[in-house]
Amino acid sequence: MNDDHNKTDKQGLRQGFWIERLGNGTVRKGHYVDDRWLGEWTLQFADGRVDEGSYVNGKRHGKWTRRFSNGQVDEGPYVAGVRQGQWVQRLANGAVYEGPFVDNKKHGHWVQQFDNGDVWEGPCVDGKRHGRWVLRKPDGRVEHRAYRRGKEVN
Repeated sequence: MNDDHNKTDKQGLRQGFWIERLGNGTVRKGHYVDDRWLGEWTLQFADGRVDEGSYVNGKRHGKWTRRFSNGQVDEGPYVAGVRQGQWVQRLANGAVYEGPFVDNKKHGHWVQQFDNGDVWEGPCVDGKRHGRWVLRKPDGRVEHRAYRRGKEVN
């Protein structure tokens, strides 16, 4: 796992810039301070996903970008290792989802825009659609649908 520039101090704690190649195909690049991830890191996974952002006290903190091998890109903030705040998800098919995460789950008002011009918007609770959603079509038609815990209800 160690490359030439990976260093440990007298207590065996990782310090400075490291490149780590794990047995599962993951490659991690970034800085350690006293054996904790600190500052900018890049994580490359075997499935082609790449995550880039910063760590504070060994936890993701601040803006992160996640790129998937299929072209999807997710961007938004982490706070102490948890997705919190406004995120934008750009799917490979051209759709764009925007809304807040609370404690790693979609929670609050989300807007989903599709390349055919359809726009869905409504609330999410604990990661699922919950409440009244509105679909606006490019021709001006509007539809309303109700959801409970991710399932459509009449």
